Amino acid sequence: MGSGVGIRCRNEDCAYQEEFLEGVGGEYMVPPLIPGLHYKTRARLEKKLKHQTMKSFDASQAIYHCLSCGNLFGRPSVYIHFEEGDTFTYPTRCSRCRNSRIKKAGVKNLEGTPCPDCKQKSLHITHHILWD
Repeated sequence: MGSGVGIRCRNEDCAYQEEFLEGVGGEYMVPPLIPGLHYKTRARLEKKLKHQTMKSFDASQAIYHCLSCGNLFGRPSVYIHFEEGDTFTYPTRCSRCRNSRIKKAGVKNLEGTPCPDCKQKSLHITHHILWD
């Protein structure tokens, strides 16, 4: 079961609010996960799966923070290691600025994080959720 949070900016002039999920639910196996990926990423992964043998697989819903523009975004986190030594990792870039300087944020690290819109250290967790 996964967890999640609702967050909002405490700045009265800013309307930023978002819900994020993290963890593992029932859909985090390779075949059901593929349709949820970006179409270019999906095509690249399907090509690899046709020609290579999967050795290990790790997937979960994750929250990412862009170190360049401050964007927070939720995406499936996917890592596949193939028998041939190749790997597949998703995501690799920010959904807003496309920069590769992203890191996993985690629910526990969101309180007090700078707001992606107004840039003030004012994010506040409004509620917690459980999901599957």
